[in-house]
Amino acid sequence: VNHFIWNLGHITFVRNTLIKLLDANPSLELFDNERDLFMPGKGLMPNDAYPDLELVLAYFIKRGDKIHELLEAVSDEQLHKESWLKMGSEPRTNQNHIFFFYNHEIEHIGELKLLRNLSIRLRKPKK
Repeated sequence: VNHFIWNLGHITFVRNTLIKLLDANPSLELFDNERDLFMPGKGLMPNDAYPDLELVLAYFIKRGDKIHELLEAVSDEQLHKESWLKMGSEPRTNQNHIFFFYNHEIEHIGELKLLRNLSIRLRKPKK
């Protein structure tokens, strides 16, 4: 299990992929070292390499709002269009990739919940 900030940063990074699947010409923002720290396949770095939780959380929320806005407006044509992303099984539509990346996010959110629960239990005073 990766640590809390890595999981949140990774989810935040991957949300840009969702934005690109929903918007043909997105305007994407990355914070400093985001790609180096959080892209798939990157190992853990020393703790001081990571940005503050508040910064990552702000981007997480901002990108979530953008995804919500794009999902409200996306056409069936855009959803069923062949994706620019060449991964996964056929058919490689935007819709299928969006489904995949939401499942991926849910997996990491589960890890965040596990880390939260462990930290609470470890901080409880022993009786």
